[in-house]
Amino acid sequence: MKVAIVGAGAIGMLTACYLADRRHDVVLLTQRKEQAERINDHGLQLIDFYGRTQRKAVKAKTLAGLTEKDQLDVVILTVKAYSVKDVLSQLKDKRISSILFLQNGMAHIDYFADLPIATVAVGVMEHGAVRENDHTVRHTGRGRLRWGYVRKEAALLDDLFAADSGEDAFPVRYEGDWLEMLQQKLIVNACINPLTALLGVKNGELVTSRPRKEMMRAIFTEVMQVLERDDEEERWAHVVRVCEQTASNTSSMLVDLSNRRQTEIASISGYLIRLAEQKQLAVPVLNFVTMAVSSKEEAARKEGDD
Repeated sequence: MKVAIVGAGAIGMLTACYLADRRHDVVLLTQRKEQAERINDHGLQLIDFYGRTQRKAVKAKTLAGLTEKDQLDVVILTVKAYSVKDVLSQLKDKRISSILFLQNGMAHIDYFADLPIATVAVGVMEHGAVRENDHTVRHTGRGRLRWGYVRKEAALLDDLFAADSGEDAFPVRYEGDWLEMLQQKLIVNACINPLTALLGVKNGELVTSRPRKEMMRAIFTEVMQVLERDDEEERWAHVVRVCEQTASNTSSMLVDLSNRRQTEIASISGYLIRLAEQKQLAVPVLNFVTMAVSSKEEAARKEGDD
């Protein structure tokens, strides 16, 4: 099966490593020519939980180098949410049978209706990964890749994930209710990511301090109102549990701010604010944290330009 993974950050590289183990023909599509050349020269390298370095049979090329002659069975999008629109524009004339979106937030679901691809799926990545350099990724936390169909014409994704690699280092699970899956992840991201980014703390520090936990609860309350959910006790317990289980982790939003990169605040909190506006709901806490993160992002960008 011909599989293209678009986005050669930590998640894209990690996914490519483990899908290569399942004996699929995997190509990693990068934005930068230099990164593609390094992967092809040195091999895509995975540092596993035990510190072992493994070289994977993955080739790389630039996204711009993809031609109309390339027939792709499955495309997996692992780019940041704010890059999805541009990437879809670059893929619009390509022959693609199935596509799987792996983004934080839910802003990307707005593109599904007009997408000229028969089989569309979404997923959430619970594995932890850090990109060490352009051709090396470290698997830092074992979780699951959870995914589900938005619409299905072919079963290529079933086939892609059906093969047993002979290990449990990269478990994958199918979810029948894709919207519920995305909402559950959105609740966690909306509560943890912006607050850790603003306070400059690791995930676990949100629940070891009473003021921080109360701040997170205020965000949570508005998120639940916007999504009109009635499982508040269960969802709050899950958010707290994620903070505890990932206590030493640094959220992706804090990492992006620290590295003066654009964050995914628009696809997480911003998506919830837009939904609240449609429902004529007041969400002052979500508005505040979104503006605060956006302000820090702007300041970091200006500092990097100086």
